[in-house]
Amino acid sequence: MAKQGAKKLIESNKKHLQKLQIAIAVSLGLYAVIRLHLFKASTSWWHYFGFFCSSGTALFFYWLLSLMAKATYGSQGEVLDGGLDLTVSTGFATYYHEIGRA
Repeated sequence: MAKQGAKKLIESNKKHLQKLQIAIAVSLGLYAVIRLHLFKASTSWWHYFGFFCSSGTALFFYWLLSLMAKATYGSQGEVLDGGLDLTVSTGFATYYHEIGRA
C-alpha cells in the first residue's frame, strides 16, 4: 500500500502541472492574438520565428517537468514512487522552471 505522502505528492504535482499548462497556454495565446493578429501589419517573419522557438522551448521544458513528476506504479497498481516534488526550490526542476519562463 502506498504511503500517504506519495499520494499527496502526486496530487500536488498534478495541480502544479495544470497551473503550468494554463500559464503556457495563456501567454502563448495572448502573444498570438495581440502581436500576430492585431498588429499584423507590423509583424515580420522574425516574429513568427520567435513565437515558434519560444513555444517549442516552453513546451519542451514542460515535457521535461512532467517526466520528472511522473509517478511509478507497481504491478498491483500501488504507488512505488510519487515522482519528484516540483514545488521544491532546488535542483533541475527549478532550473527548468526558470528556463521555461524566459
